[in-house]
Amino acid sequence: MRRGIRSGSTLAWRERATARPALGSCNRAVRGWLRACAALGLTVAFGCNIPLSSFDRSPSSRRAKSAESVDIGAARKAAAGANRSESPTRSGQGASHAPATGASPQRGPVNMIRVNGDEITVEEILAPVYDKLAEAAQAQSLAVYQRLAGRLVGEEILRQVERLLFYQEAVKSLNDNQLTRLDELADERIEEMIRDRFDGVERNFDEYLRDRGLTRDQERRREKRSITVLMYMQERFTPRPNLSRRVLMKMYEEQQARNTTPERRRMRLIDLPYASELPSTAAPSAAEWARARASTSARFARVREELASGVDFGAVAKQYSRGPNASFGGKWDPISRNALKPESRYNRAVEMLFSLEPGQRSVRVETPEGLMLVQCDEVIAPRRIPFAEVQRSIRLQAMGQERARMINDHLRRLDRQANYDRDELARFGRTALAAAPKHKTQLVQGAVGPR
Repeated sequence: MRRGIRSGSTLAWRERATARPALGSCNRAVRGWLRACAALGLTVAFGCNIPLSSFDRSPSSRRAKSAESVDIGAARKAAAGANRSESPTRSGQGASHAPATGASPQRGPVNMIRVNGDEITVEEILAPVYDKLAEAAQAQSLAVYQRLAGRLVGEEILRQVERLLFYQEAVKSLNDNQLTRLDELADERIEEMIRDRFDGVERNFDEYLRDRGLTRDQERRREKRSITVLMYMQERFTPRPNLSRRVLMKMYEEQQARNTTPERRRMRLIDLPYASELPSTAAPSAAEWARARASTSARFARVREELASGVDFGAVAKQYSRGPNASFGGKWDPISRNALKPESRYNRAVEMLFSLEPGQRSVRVETPEGLMLVQCDEVIAPRRIPFAEVQRSIRLQAMGQERARMINDHLRRLDRQANYDRDELARFGRTALAAAPKHKTQLVQGAVGPR
């Protein structure tokens, strides 16, 4: 029995309907689909050579891959060989992954691709990423911008192809009433967008679309596809929750480091920033800075005298410290060695904390911002979190992995049945990049993109 979108609960689920489907971790099938055209390389109009392999959004590829030049001639031969190896399909069925034999392939820009007869335009690819690219074109170096443009455009092509494949599958099981309701939801989503983002002024919304080369019909189509796919995936790809304890325990053991808390320490801190001794002027003079440093050093000396006379550290902190926890006697919550951001002014204090034994105090800690004194109150040993405390999160993680596997397997099947043109997709990617915002150093003439 074919599973589709139920007309009752799912189509009424409007809160989730307005979100965009998250397919980022489940795209290996489409990446396989793009493999031949990836070898061709994606040449940016302004001289950058970014391969279509940048479409790959897996974590390992994001860390390891960089733009590489490709032997275009060898790549075309490899792609042609891959196309010849495709098994023929019966008329009206299966995939048509290459142009017809003997056809003269187009060499110019490709402003639209068709997947199973449904189109995706360059303007639709650029619209979601255009503002980010326009900002980066002004703020980033040319090399950084080129890499960003290749990645964002490639990811968006992949995202929209994935969404279209699932959309086409979803609508097969819908009746006319359900399709009408999807149109209504798309219209409602556009009305919300006009109200929330454009202050309810339709003219502003139309200008926004026109600046990006889009029409309302295209935007409505994009919203309809997103809503449909989200509902379809929620309905179809819900893994069973009754995972065995053995499976969950195996995941728990494999994630031992993740399920173990690091060593932590309780710190008391007397914080004496130079800024607390400066006058409230916008730009203190060198003399004022010198006086602030001298005053801070004198205050630190009084702190040491008080502690040496036996006064409690917390009481001294309340009296002298100018840090955020002074009113609590300088007491911090337990902290691990690398818990703070690299730019934090307290990293030097934490580093000193982990060199102390419980009850020990540090020497004078100097930083560019001021002086500090650290006391270690307690060392909290690493602790492995019991299975019972993390069982629910592990179960959710396992269900997420199973859902990703189900989506990937289904996407692979849709890919095998899809009708598309690999070479055209590569040219489409080049056209989209050529229409992206130009870098501030760009002097190429004649490249026209949405404004």
